[in-house]
Amino acid sequence: MQTALTVQHSTVPHYLMLYAPALDWVLSCLAHQAGESLLDAVLQRCANMSTGNALLLNSVMASFRPAFIASRAVELSRRIRDMDDVGFPRHLLYCSLGHCVAAAEPPDNEKLILLNEVSRNDNKDRKQTTATCSRLLVVVIRLLAYLLRSYLPLSQISAELGDCLRVYHLNI
Repeated sequence: MQTALTVQHSTVPHYLMLYAPALDWVLSCLAHQAGESLLDAVLQRCANMSTGNALLLNSVMASFRPAFIASRAVELSRRIRDMDDVGFPRHLLYCSLGHCVAAAEPPDNEKLILLNEVSRNDNKDRKQTTATCSRLLVVVIRLLAYLLRSYLPLSQISAELGDCLRVYHLNI
């Protein structure tokens, strides 16, 4: 496959993105009236896959009800962090997770945990290229901003924004 991609001047991520619309449609049909047990089964199969699990996870987050995804946001954030980034950009996974969390509130006892997980994930990705890091940074900041604005008290927002300013060395 790599030889064919080289001849066509393409990359694995671009090739995998060709599967996304079909996979999204199939999973949307499957998830239309599905319950959480089906989501758990799909996530388990996704975890057992050796390759392509990032693409599948992205489609799962786009297809199932946001409330189902938001209730598992911490677990999914950890999966994204631990996932091999070959073939599918991590920032797109965070974007899908962020849309679900924006549409449905995560459990109260997991809000701060999710905030810390997303921050940890961002720190891990700083070793990547500048372009990838800046795309990821924008997605992570969007997710953090929504979590802060929607679900946390003003005192926690102030503390978290102060931490972000220190982490990113912003002198404002």
